[in-house]
Amino acid sequence: MKKPVHPAARKFLCILFCAAVLAGCARLRPAAEVPARQAPAELIQDLRERAEFWRVYSAVAAIRIESPQGRYRMQGTLAAQPPDWLRLEATSLSGQVLWLLILAPQGATLWVPADKVIYRAARGETLLEHFLGVPIAPEIFVYSFAGCIPPNQLTSDFQIASGRSGLLGYSRDRERTWRFTWDFAPDPLALRSLNASRGQMERDYDIRFEPAVLLEPHSEPNKVVLSSGEWLLEATMKQMLHPDGLPASAFSLPALSGMRIVNLDARKEGG
Repeated sequence: MKKPVHPAARKFLCILFCAAVLAGCARLRPAAEVPARQAPAELIQDLRERAEFWRVYSAVAAIRIESPQGRYRMQGTLAAQPPDWLRLEATSLSGQVLWLLILAPQGATLWVPADKVIYRAARGETLLEHFLGVPIAPEIFVYSFAGCIPPNQLTSDFQIASGRSGLLGYSRDRERTWRFTWDFAPDPLALRSLNASRGQMERDYDIRFEPAVLLEPHSEPNKVVLSSGEWLLEATMKQMLHPDGLPASAFSLPALSGMRIVNLDARKEGG
């Protein structure tokens, strides 16, 4: 009896066939020159449905960080309401709070209890750049822990092309400053990584999903790895839940006194 073709595999083969046809006589050219085309509506719909499924989530994560300052391991708890809201609290293995990151539309905050300091910025990119060296857009950062592509990337400008080992998706930010390359593994179709770059840079940062995350809405990421030239943040996701909603207090700092406030916007303006 002929073995039936898995629906996801059929979908991938159809998309790959379309990309290959458009490549035409260019098939002997380098892979980077293979022309891209607008992504099929079915693929865009699948990616949007996945992002919608993860519109609210919470999780526990084992976090590993590598930076010029050293290597660290900690536990993390996340509460998120993409694209703008994230609470990420890191604790030591003994339960002591190491830092608390809050991203919200009205601004970004990082509290470091041991230093008795609170860092603030009007935009999440500013705070993430100060500590990670790269201005990651909040929607990219928040959706990455759920293994999703932000809906604002899934426009008519989202293009696809066949890659060496799967499918590549291309998108840009609204200001056309950033280029995003999304790598999909084949059979079944799954999100494998993101490469983000500006200007002539080949890479500002990467986000990898190990293993690749299936496009089915309920599929959970296992390990999410964010890295640039100088740092790495690895989160092994556990206990992912879908609450009906999150209270406003989830995205507020606790009552604190005696803290030093550092305004990263003023520091950036002052050079």
